[in-house]
Amino acid sequence: KGSAIKIDDIRSLIPAALRHARTSPEGHPAPRLARIFMNAKAHADAVTLLEGVHAFLPQDNAIALLLATAAANAGHHRKALDALAPLAGMKTATAAVVARTAELNFKLGLMEESIQLHKRAATLEGSRAKGLISVLLAAGRGEEALSEARAAMRTDALDPALLLTCFNVLSRLSNDDAEIADARARVLANIPDGPEGAFLRARVYRGEGDLESALGILNSALTANPANAQLLKERA
Repeated sequence: KGSAIKIDDIRSLIPAALRHARTSPEGHPAPRLARIFMNAKAHADAVTLLEGVHAFLPQDNAIALLLATAAANAGHHRKALDALAPLAGMKTATAAVVARTAELNFKLGLMEESIQLHKRAATLEGSRAKGLISVLLAAGRGEEALSEARAAMRTDALDPALLLTCFNVLSRLSNDDAEIADARARVLANIPDGPEGAFLRARVYRGEGDLESALGILNSALTANPANAQLLKERA
């Protein structure tokens, strides 16, 4: 009951937040209020607020991305795509906008559009090749995924999530044992300390079928971080 009252109180601030955003495009409270709504699962309220702001700030990347997230959380993937597609089509589009637009196209079954946008996102920001490789695999285009993984491994990429994706593809599709071993070593060398590192390291061993080692890594990490949701979910 207390939570409902709090959301009602915040909902009453929407008109003032819209007026503030209209008169002061910088530093307005709409993004913070939208995140409060989303954290409370009040996605429809977040969409209402952000659509109002987006109407007079249509080229604000942060607002468009938030609106897309809120709309997608509410199950409105087409609305989410409509918020981002115009920005993704601009020459000045950011990698984040292009990649999120690619993901929404995938959600809507627009596979070729998704692939092309993922390619552009990877060109803008190398670590985004992870999304491209994943969607190529989902489309059954394994040879292209393998080619993209090899291309990423030829760069100086350090992003551990991208390196892990490349390693997984090479393990599945490459016949070159030395290539696979090099990719594995590079993944492990770039995995950070802490819970995220433990999660990724466990994924390496799990992918190789070494469930005992993967479980040992997770259990050790959970000893230091017993409430970490990502580690608990992975161990389950």
